[in-house]
Amino acid sequence: MNIVHNQKGFTLLEMVVYIGLVVIVAGLVINFALSLITSYGKIQASKEAMNNASFALDTIINEIRQASKIYSSTSVFAPTDPGQLSLETLLNPPTNEAGTYVDFYVDNNKLYLKRESQSALALTSDRVKVKNLTFTRLTL
Repeated sequence: MNIVHNQKGFTLLEMVVYIGLVVIVAGLVINFALSLITSYGKIQASKEAMNNASFALDTIINEIRQASKIYSSTSVFAPTDPGQLSLETLLNPPTNEAGTYVDFYVDNNKLYLKRESQSALALTSDRVKVKNLTFTRLTL
């Protein structure tokens, strides 16, 4: 007489192997997800820094193009860091004035544009820190 053992279930060894594989796969998935989150944060920070730098540089270039000359008395050039650029401009002077001054400088790790008789305007966000700002005077 043949006895057929129709047992269902897992042996202890099968269960340990299964749990081990699940733990390894779950660990890999969690590690991958954490890497994605970290990379995304770094990419967003880099993107914000690039956008701030682009806006600031465009603003500085535009003001330089519209300036009549560099105001050397308050400008601070290389090798001093942080530097300051002061420009004389005829664009949007205060009432009863022929010209005005525009300054670019760093204060508390933020880049500012300051027009004469106006409040300073931050060109970079609070989340972007300006570490260096150097202006070099080129003479022709």
